[in-house]
Amino acid sequence: PVLAVEMTGPDRQYIGRPVTYQIVVTNKSDVTARNTTIEEMIPEAVISVKGTAGAKLLGPKLVWELGTLEAGASETVRVSFTPTKAGTVINSVTASAYCAEAVTSTVRTSVRGIPAVLMEVTDVDDPVRVGERATYVIRVKNQGSAPATNIRITCEMEDYVRYISSAGATSSSLEGQTIRFLPLGTLPAQAEVAWRVVVQAVRAGDMRFKTTLNMDELSRPVEETESTHLYD
Repeated sequence: PVLAVEMTGPDRQYIGRPVTYQIVVTNKSDVTARNTTIEEMIPEAVISVKGTAGAKLLGPKLVWELGTLEAGASETVRVSFTPTKAGTVINSVTASAYCAEAVTSTVRTSVRGIPAVLMEVTDVDDPVRVGERATYVIRVKNQGSAPATNIRITCEMEDYVRYISSAGATSSSLEGQTIRFLPLGTLPAQAEVAWRVVVQAVRAGDMRFKTTLNMDELSRPVEETESTHLYD
């Protein structure tokens, strides 16, 4: 017998997202292929390995024992798993049968991470008496699986307050009622940074403190507005 095997799957996927491959083995001869077997080598750095019915996990392999494959017939199985790190997943499968030469097929899937930034802005004190100070804390966490780059934070204050100071992951400059922090080059996956802005209330009212985050991986900014009640 003469076998052919073809595995198909995606060219790319994200870390933590499942990927599925289809494997088709065909008996291309005019005689029966006995003891037909498919063996898929489980790639490194993957979890949640699952095969279609009949699959057996034998060490580093997923094995389907198909038995007899008639002349001209095909059998289709599938395997899925979830990659856990960036890089190239090399997925190889081998089909064999009694008195048949083993055949292989390989698919390479590029796996990449993605940054997922969460920004929280809080006022430490609320309400605040006129003449006293209010502090705003800006926290940014990268909840994703890849670094976030060139993070820029801008804060806009209404004229209910005047600027006193700021500090944090990067230094800042003041332009009127706008505070611009210098860019943060890289925020690794799962890392967190913070900035603080101190202002003084100069008149009573319902003040808004608007913070905007931009970074290279986002086409639109992330914005959050914190309200603070200022009273006489």
